[in-house]
Amino acid sequence: MIQILKNKNFLYFFSGTFASSIGDVLFNFAIGLYILHLTHSAFQLSLYGMIGAVTWLVLTPIGGVFTDRWDRVKIIYMTEFIRGIAVLGCGISMIMLDDQQMILYILYVTTFIIAVNGALFAPASQSLVPSIVKKDELLKANSLMSLTYSIKDVFGILLAGVMYALLGPTILVIINGVSYLLSGFAALFIKVIGNHEQSESKNNVFTDLKAGIVYIVSKNKPILYLLLMVNIINLANGPIQSVLLPFLMKEFIKAPEMHLSYLYSASALGGVCGTIVISKLNISNQPFKLLKASFGLMFIAVISQFIFFLLFKSNVLIYPLYIALLIVVFVGSGMINVCMMIPMLTYVQKVVNKQYYGRVMAIFSTLSAITAPISMMLGGFLIDQFSISTLYIMSTSILLIAIILSRFFNETENLSVMEERTI
Repeated sequence: MIQILKNKNFLYFFSGTFASSIGDVLFNFAIGLYILHLTHSAFQLSLYGMIGAVTWLVLTPIGGVFTDRWDRVKIIYMTEFIRGIAVLGCGISMIMLDDQQMILYILYVTTFIIAVNGALFAPASQSLVPSIVKKDELLKANSLMSLTYSIKDVFGILLAGVMYALLGPTILVIINGVSYLLSGFAALFIKVIGNHEQSESKNNVFTDLKAGIVYIVSKNKPILYLLLMVNIINLANGPIQSVLLPFLMKEFIKAPEMHLSYLYSASALGGVCGTIVISKLNISNQPFKLLKASFGLMFIAVISQFIFFLLFKSNVLIYPLYIALLIVVFVGSGMINVCMMIPMLTYVQKVVNKQYYGRVMAIFSTLSAITAPISMMLGGFLIDQFSISTLYIMSTSILLIAIILSRFFNETENLSVMEERTI
């Protein structure tokens, strides 16, 4: 995997996105706890997440159209610079303002700006990789990025817990702003040879977007099944990661911030293990079987969390043992997620025609996360209005139904990877 870094263009892209992703880890960890500190509400935390998620979901398909029209490298560094300036402005506001409600509004505006630019950055970055890496190296490139990011998450989240406790959230916000600027600077050095893949389309945005959807439906129908399965898992597991965990640790248990970082780091450590396994196996052509298997594994993981929570709540489990068991479960969950996503992303990158990269990757990213805002809002509502147990019951029920329904998709077991298309 390391040999792929000899490709200077990939090295610039990799180092830049890695820098900004480190900032994102610190920022997301800090802001979640900071909003809970200001509001003590799981719903307010989910509202913050929903604003960014909905904005990103709505605009990413449109961003994919412009990715196929514009220079992808320019999109990457311009969006990183804009996000960096916005986040730095947010950090300065947190220092200078005393009005907590105003700070909360600024956070909402900041996540909106991040999401708008992310809607351009995501399809541009995903469609740039096949343009700077050979097709037979795609799995290695994706595996290296996933491995490094997972390692970064392990130590980044632990570092975030320490820095949040010692320095507070503002410093972490400012670091994220600087990381975006560094990422944009690195992208300035990327040179794509033969970058004539961008189209000179005279159509309006929605006509080109429709063409991308038709391309998926008519020539890549297996992608639709992948999207359905991923969304079911996101609907079940998403609110646990984004809402339940910080609320459980901060408001219910009132544990130190570092203990929350242990759980997130455990998930990232599982990602490291999963990436190592995936990089050694040639399974990028079998994402369907992996996703079907993930339903059962995710169900076991979530039901285990629920059981451990009930035992802890009933004073059967002492707190250290409860946290230790959760860490084991989250290592497994992180491994499952990576084993799903890397082969799936590589499959899509291989079978999609280059002239549709931006639109297809944007549509795929959007539809694969379309349940994220729903799950976050629903998770916050269920916790605030009912209980943590109610959310666990919802998640396990969704996964159980998914396991049953997946049995009716037997025809997908015989799906083979479509021939790679080139024009």
